Amino acid sequence: MVYQGVDHDKKKNVNVKCSVNICTNTTKNSNCSFFRYPKDVERAKEWAIACLREDLLSKAHILYNCCRVCSDHFESIMFLNDLRNRLCAHAIPTLNIINKSNKEQNDHDYVKSKTDVAVLSSLPIHVYKSTPLSPSQSTKFVLLNLPITSTSHVTNKLENVPIKRELTSIQTNIHAVPLQPSSGHHNQLHNFTKSSVHCTLEPPTKKQKLMCFHEVQTFKHQSLTSQANKSVQTSSALIHCNPLQLKLQRKIRRLEKKLIKIDNKNTKLKINQLQKASLDDFKNLCDKFLPYDIAVFVKEQLLLYTRKMHGQRYSTEFKEYCLNLFFKAPKMYQTLSSVFYLPSQTTLNRIINRKLITKSGINQNIFDIISIKTKNMKEADTYCIICIDEILIKPYLYYNTSKDEIIGLVDDGRCKLFNPARRACVFFAQSIFGNWKQPLLYVFSASMTKYKILNKLLIQCIINLQNINLKVVAVVCDTGFNNMQLADQLGITQENPFFVINNATIFFIYDVPYILKTLRNMFLKYKFRFLEYFTSVKYIEEFYKQDCKFNYRLAPKLTSSHINPSSLDKINVRYAAQLLSTSVTTGMNMYIYFNRLPIEATGTAIFIDRIDKLFDILNSTKKYNGEKKYAHVYKGQDFQIEFLNDCLHFFELLQVIDTTGLNITNGMKFIPAWKITISSIQKIWNFVESKGFQFLPTRKLNKDALEDFFDKIRLKEGNCLNPTSISFVRMFKHLLCKNFLNIDHENFEEDFNNILVEIKDLKKIENIKSEEEIEVFDDLTTDDTDYQKLELIEKDTIKYICRYLIKKCLTKHTCTICEDYSTNYIEFDDCSAFSFFKADNMNFSDIENFHTPDFIYYICSLEAIFIDHFEKLVVEQNFIKNLLVEFNKVTLIHPCDQFPQMYLKKLYSRMQLYYTLKFINRNFKSPMNPERLIIWRHE
Repeated sequence: MVYQGVDHDKKKNVNVKCSVNICTNTTKNSNCSFFRYPKDVERAKEWAIACLREDLLSKAHILYNCCRVCSDHFESIMFLNDLRNRLCAHAIPTLNIINKSNKEQNDHDYVKSKTDVAVLSSLPIHVYKSTPLSPSQSTKFVLLNLPITSTSHVTNKLENVPIKRELTSIQTNIHAVPLQPSSGHHNQLHNFTKSSVHCTLEPPTKKQKLMCFHEVQTFKHQSLTSQANKSVQTSSALIHCNPLQLKLQRKIRRLEKKLIKIDNKNTKLKINQLQKASLDDFKNLCDKFLPYDIAVFVKEQLLLYTRKMHGQRYSTEFKEYCLNLFFKAPKMYQTLSSVFYLPSQTTLNRIINRKLITKSGINQNIFDIISIKTKNMKEADTYCIICIDEILIKPYLYYNTSKDEIIGLVDDGRCKLFNPARRACVFFAQSIFGNWKQPLLYVFSASMTKYKILNKLLIQCIINLQNINLKVVAVVCDTGFNNMQLADQLGITQENPFFVINNATIFFIYDVPYILKTLRNMFLKYKFRFLEYFTSVKYIEEFYKQDCKFNYRLAPKLTSSHINPSSLDKINVRYAAQLLSTSVTTGMNMYIYFNRLPIEATGTAIFIDRIDKLFDILNSTKKYNGEKKYAHVYKGQDFQIEFLNDCLHFFELLQVIDTTGLNITNGMKFIPAWKITISSIQKIWNFVESKGFQFLPTRKLNKDALEDFFDKIRLKEGNCLNPTSISFVRMFKHLLCKNFLNIDHENFEEDFNNILVEIKDLKKIENIKSEEEIEVFDDLTTDDTDYQKLELIEKDTIKYICRYLIKKCLTKHTCTICEDYSTNYIEFDDCSAFSFFKADNMNFSDIENFHTPDFIYYICSLEAIFIDHFEKLVVEQNFIKNLLVEFNKVTLIHPCDQFPQMYLKKLYSRMQLYYTLKFINRNFKSPMNPERLIIWRHE
């Protein structure tokens, strides 16, 4: 235990006085520390006795809260610090307890005791019985033979505390032996009694002397140890004024100053050595002693530290290293970004955007980047499905300068046709038991993508996913005509709803929400017959009319849009699910029971109830914990398996009757789609159960994720239903990169393990081929594209264009010869008109080299070449590059050798292409001829 000085009384403005009677220190007139009495009652009594406050012994249990002792009454060795505000565990007040008069009286008693002892020692060895002594006198006689200390608390203790030792032999007479006081004032005590004490001077025996000596030593030890750990009789002033001690203190101070000087000198030497060491030396040491990846990281941090916060530039190698690091451990990367200088997620997104090649068809680099993420996936997350769907796009042609190709034509990745694209087919991967989803590829088509193209793309896509350790379980699509043909080509039937690739079984599933909408449409249009029942929409209409009259409805979500949906309402699966729901079934049964609906409506209620339960079981999720029994996650329970088997039998008996009473069941695509889907779900459950899974979230086996992907693409153009081709390509690439950096499902602990285990494998992305840019227009600047603002007049088009081109050429090279040429050869006269018509009717395909000094004729020749080769070159990637090869067949004979002829050809090709695509795209907006490409030649 450590006693600490209290000063909270000063903060409370309470004046506390020291409990020692002769002490005048208070908390207001003194700066010394005040200490509480010990909490222990026995220790508190010792403090009270030491302070000569016997009146406090009866209040020992409250001394801790009421009384204080200042620091002036404690010796220096009792403090634990130089501030004198912390005491050791066994500290007892010993200083300044008695005043000066008491001390003088004590000294007088001591001198008198010495005289008495001297008188006794002069008596004969044989003593006679003396006068009896009172108990107080006998006690005083004993105390006179004790050594004198600086305090008188021992005397008080002997007078107040009764002696607990029982004497073995009590005599009526106490034999006092005359003792000579020693130099240390240590005398021996003799036995005494409490009743009657008689002092006699008789020669003591040796045994009596030994017993008396031990009793005195024991009593002295107990009294002194209760006061302090160590009793010091030498005054503190003499100790501090010791010459030897002062000399040693001065020596210590000299050595401390010398040590400080040496430390300062060593610090300066270290700083000088560090200043002499250059950054190159540090980099060389990093390369020598650190692994390559760590050395690159440390050197990059050193360079970034010397730069400003908003002026950081990362090297390409370091950004690729950080991108690999991010793929390995996304959460860990975010933590490291708060400590080190690392590229932001936006910067990493730009790297992926540059690495990805998003052209039509299969792009191998997309699968290479996906493989980096799949390497750290759990085994359960690798089970996935492939969704196939199409989105309508507006026909629009766009020239991509970086790739030197025209985007917006029909393109399946292998063959490109001169036909505007109106549909984009997307392949999309989604995890069954995980949270990741990833677009894989797209193709442009003028109508529905042919099933042969889908078959080739699907097989190649599955093989690529298998090569990066992803397990494709199923393929999901709608009931489009091309998808039905694809299923027939793959050999999909109700009994065998799967196909095999590389010894892997892939199941075929039709999108459940889509076939539910198809069933709803047929339900509203035709009558269904099963067993002895039949369905009719008129019973739902009658139920809705009666239910609307009440404030509390049995089917509150049912509206007229459910019964008579518009074209947009038919797209929304919500209307189909709410029409064929439990609330409608329950309400109709209630109305049938109370005879508000005819008994024939029972078949409609039974049909709706069965379809509702089937949709629940095929759209189940693990998160659902409601009351609907069939909506819980599929676990292969007996009632689930039995219900699916009943549904298969139900669709076998289901017949569709048109308004004329004709059976048109064979023409209904949704019936075999339901059968194949139910059979596939049963077999998929057997497959995943064999792999150790306890449930199957059937909601992950549809195209909802792909539909959300299409919605994000439409929002790019302001919620446009049909985006343009270039908008689709840009958003496809943007969402592709965004999904790569999606880290919501990652775990920090797993990330840290990945960092430690696989930090040596962070070089794979460097091998991914980046998207190459065609450097055709390096010499063209943004000022050279002002042709987009020209207002062409048909009558003076050639003259206007020639003046613009010669003006732009003069900005690249100016001389007197070029200026004279520009004024003499661009005036449009009759001869120029003849040159124009001559070039327009001339065939340049068979001409190798043609030279002309006429500038207008030269431009007309370039235009004729452009028109002749446009359809052929527009489907190729390097359009302008190949066009320039054709332009080289015509040479302008110019008087100046420095005239920029190549610049002229590039500028004209860009301008001609811009206006050609502008006119074509404008014609696409015409409602009269939406399918026709205009002829871009002059008519």
